[in-house]
Amino acid sequence: LMYNCPRAATVVCKGPCTTFALDRQTFTRILRSTATDRRKDWIGFLVNVEILKGLNDEERARIADVVQSQSFNDGDYIIRQGEEGDYFYIV
Repeated sequence: LMYNCPRAATVVCKGPCTTFALDRQTFTRILRSTATDRRKDWIGFLVNVEILKGLNDEERARIADVVQSQSFNDGDYIIRQGEEGDYFYIV
């Protein structure tokens, strides 16, 4: 359903079972709704980030579409001075 492709596997029931199913339309609507809510939340956050104040709405929306949260534990290094930078962190 996610990629509109033929099934990648066969599932055969080997005994009594109960399944739960969503039709394509409902599944797609849920995904779109979730993505829209997530985008709105990120845009609301990004609009308040000082270094991003110069971005227009479209640029912020593009960032919101790809940004991901990342968690660290106490004592973990997020970045180290002198290392090559592969990510842009907003702390």
